[in-house]
Amino acid sequence: MTRGTRLARWRRSRDAGFTLVESVVATTLFGIFAASLLTFVMGTFRMTVETQRRVTASQLAAGSVAEARALAARPPAGAAGPAAVPIDPTFLVDTSTVDVGGVPYEVRRTATVVRPEGGPVCGDPLSAVATPAALAEVRVEVSWPTARSPVRVEQREPLTERSFVAVRVHDDQQPVAGLEVALLSAVSAGAPPGLAGTATTGTDGCAVFEVDPAADPAPSHWYAVDTGDATAASAQYVTADWRFSTGTVPLGRVGPGEVRSAAVEVRREATLRFVLLDGARNPLAGSDTDGVSVSLVAADGRAHDAEQVRSTAEAVDVVVPDDRSRTAWRYPARHRDLAADGLWWTAGGAPVVTPSSVTITLHPVDQEVQGTEPAVFEIAATGDGPLHVLWQVSGDGGYTWHDLDSGEEMTSVQVPPGTELPGGITDRGVLSVRAVVSNGVGHAVSATARVRVLPAEEEEPAPQPALPVITMSPVDATASVGDRVTFEASAEGAPAQYVLWQSSSDSGLTWDDLAVDADLWTWETPELTAQDHARWYRAVVIGAEGIAISGVATVSLFEGPREFTLRALWPADYVVWVGPRPGALVPVTLEPGRTVDLLLSVDGGVVAVRDADGVVTVVDGGAG
Repeated sequence: MTRGTRLARWRRSRDAGFTLVESVVATTLFGIFAASLLTFVMGTFRMTVETQRRVTASQLAAGSVAEARALAARPPAGAAGPAAVPIDPTFLVDTSTVDVGGVPYEVRRTATVVRPEGGPVCGDPLSAVATPAALAEVRVEVSWPTARSPVRVEQREPLTERSFVAVRVHDDQQPVAGLEVALLSAVSAGAPPGLAGTATTGTDGCAVFEVDPAADPAPSHWYAVDTGDATAASAQYVTADWRFSTGTVPLGRVGPGEVRSAAVEVRREATLRFVLLDGARNPLAGSDTDGVSVSLVAADGRAHDAEQVRSTAEAVDVVVPDDRSRTAWRYPARHRDLAADGLWWTAGGAPVVTPSSVTITLHPVDQEVQGTEPAVFEIAATGDGPLHVLWQVSGDGGYTWHDLDSGEEMTSVQVPPGTELPGGITDRGVLSVRAVVSNGVGHAVSATARVRVLPAEEEEPAPQPALPVITMSPVDATASVGDRVTFEASAEGAPAQYVLWQSSSDSGLTWDDLAVDADLWTWETPELTAQDHARWYRAVVIGAEGIAISGVATVSLFEGPREFTLRALWPADYVVWVGPRPGALVPVTLEPGRTVDLLLSVDGGVVAVRDADGVVTVVDGGAG
């Protein structure tokens, strides 16, 4: 075959068109190219749309900032008279939704009042009195449904026509929140101030008021911080001069664009308890303690007064509520008579440290279980030495108890179905469970928990007995030896009910029957003896189908030493003595919110101190 012939055949072969493979490859390449082109075009379109939307959001943010600038330049609306009613200084805060081209834009604007340096208005050093300028730090955020991130704008605007008062309250370390601050004003410094408004300190310990700098005549301002209530029993904050209010403190006039600040230092008040001993170191009781003077001198100079002289005679006084004039405030001493088991020293006046008895911190709770599930009960307790736990069960609602299991630190117990229960109890559905925790010092009995066995889905619920329901339990009482105490109880249920009254001398471990009769809802004890102190009493209501047991009432008999309590003391270092002249000057540290106990001798000295951590120091001071 000649070369020309071969060439002709090759041309004829080419003219036959693409093979199948070549067609598929070509189509695929064209599809990839078309898809890439479409993706590029659509991406560019989306980018263009999102860019336009971001531009729109930026314009909305700029408009919101411009609106805030106009608002910041205005004086307080409706301001007239010596001071405007205090308002939230974040008056520029706003949230709105703007529809542009069918796209909803959410515009959120927040603002806070700041100092020229940029810090919060309540962030001045505590010695600062006034900041010459106030600024509003405006933050605008605009978002829309397709935005990957919102548009944010932050800008500061001068508040040349607005003025603020900031009162900050702090203790020795931290700001104090939740105290009420009052702002007062008057047209002149000599005029009686009127209340302009109140605010509560926030987490930063600051209360902020807006006042009108353009009022004519320009007002003078005062503030007052109420730290507590003189009639309250719990520890509160107290000022450096042992009061529950600062009284009215002058601030002066506040100029345009100014932030005037004040700082108040408070402490959580301490508590001082003391018992008086005679010359033989025996505690005094009753009228033997009348009219004894007690002197406390602040050793570190922090207290407003150099000396605070109190007397046991103040126990008969009444609390005089505080006022802003600080002329009629007093919190008298209070006293109670201690029972023998409430002493922290021996009869001779020597302090003793008693081992810790058992305190239950977690009681077993009621359980609802299926018929095949175990009922699990748990308990937790504290106390010295190993703790022994005895688990008991009752089939009659807690009237009688039977031992189930016991062991050291046995903090949980299970009652699975089929458990052989003591006392002839065959039905877990009527089971009551409790724990008795003991150590070498004493014992404690837990609350009672019940088991309720739920029926299977295919079973009809078993009929429940019509048990009485306690509606009122007896309440705790205090009395003296020889008194009688009346207890009351009530219950709902079947009409035929007997009431059994019981008492326990071992914190509920065992009970003695006292009286029983039909509808005996009120019962009076016999004359109480010294052995009845801390005795428990309860009522057992007996119905036709079961019983119910009331809560426990405790009788407390006070026939021992008299303990006095002084509150509203600025926590600091003090020296204490009894009588007209000091004996041994013993330093006593009163910590915020804590209690210190003293034994004081009528000879003039401090015998012993028990600090807030329970550490006892024997001083044995006397008149020198």
